Amino acid sequence: MAIPEETLYTNVLHTMRVIFDKNYLDVSYTVSQEGHQKAPTDWITNPHLEDTHFGNFSEEIKSHFDIVMFGKLYGAELRPDIMGHVVKKEGAKPELIIIEVKKGDLTLLDVMQARLYELFFKSKFTFLLSPTGISREKMEAVMLHDNLLRGNVIIGKCGKDGRGFSQGIPDDRGTAPRHARKARNQTHRGAGPSFRSQLSRRPPGGGGSLPAR
Repeated sequence: MAIPEETLYTNVLHTMRVIFDKNYLDVSYTVSQEGHQKAPTDWITNPHLEDTHFGNFSEEIKSHFDIVMFGKLYGAELRPDIMGHVVKKEGAKPELIIIEVKKGDLTLLDVMQARLYELFFKSKFTFLLSPTGISREKMEAVMLHDNLLRGNVIIGKCGKDGRGFSQGIPDDRGTAPRHARKARNQTHRGAGPSFRSQLSRRPPGGGGSLPAR
């Protein structure tokens, strides 16, 4: 049974906060260098992420994003589901984050929508997530016009309840013919710039799944 859309947004927001805190920041707020939990994940304030899918943008969000674009997108009934920013280390400039969440299988129009947000807001991290992710066939279509359709959008799955993160498409290792597995591997590489490659470190216990709250 699918969870309510509001709950999905809330869980994805919390999951991505934890992933950035544990894996991207120079110094994690919640995990010590030895890998021990030192603060509850609910206390994370960096990254700063907000649910914006209703079009309610706080002054904090407006101060970091191009405010002119909000009016243009709102008029077209387009608004990112989650917006925010992250400061990797003390003294660094905030890096913009946009997360678009869909309840069903990702479509080409979804990819283009996330790409539009990336272009409009010049976000450093732009995610397109759903519980089921994107099919191989659609990902192959995206790759035919990669720069135009996707750019640097990171396409992935958030798990059925929004409490996970994985990048790429469903695996068929061991069940598909060799030529199909080769195509699959190429398509996995096409699922966007690897988020993991941008992470500064991997502390013990870090990863893409939401820990117990």
